[in-house]
Amino acid sequence: EKRQPVTIYNVSQYPSFNENIFDNIRSWLGVPLLIRDQVIGIITIDSRRYNFFTNDQIQIASSFANQVAVAIQNVHLYEQANYERQFFETLVKNIPIAIVVADKDEKVLTWNPGAEKIFGYSQEEALGHEVIALVTINNEEIHAEAQQVLLSSFENHFIHKFTQRTRKDGTLLDVELFVVPIF
Repeated sequence: EKRQPVTIYNVSQYPSFNENIFDNIRSWLGVPLLIRDQVIGIITIDSRRYNFFTNDQIQIASSFANQVAVAIQNVHLYEQANYERQFFETLVKNIPIAIVVADKDEKVLTWNPGAEKIFGYSQEEALGHEVIALVTINNEEIHAEAQQVLLSSFENHFIHKFTQRTRKDGTLLDVELFVVPIF
């Protein structure tokens, strides 16, 4: 309840320590593992001597417990981030729409299987190339419109429109375009 270390200097005064497994224990220290004032566990240290634990030892144990709690929290955060990364990678890989991520130099960073199917370029062919060059082949009007969309997106504008792009083989596609700046 107090979220503070608990020290028992003579465990023989506590009935819960009277079992055989505790025969060698004379002093006991319990230090809570705290994350945001919530107890997530406890570190226990025992001694074969009565009145063993000093204030300095309790302070050192508390500092150690704080570090252990942070490490446990970091493991949980890492696992959560890893789960979310795997979830979104799976989503991007399996969604039947084109998801293309480009950097500020218009170079493709992500080209999912949906983009492969729709535009006709493999991921290997698309990565590192200018996105507009890939989806506006031999069509100056579409190229100019795509450049304008890209410039607008650099001004942190969300864009949603129905327009046209071209496939690798030059055929026109009607597309619903969403542009979201993420950098």
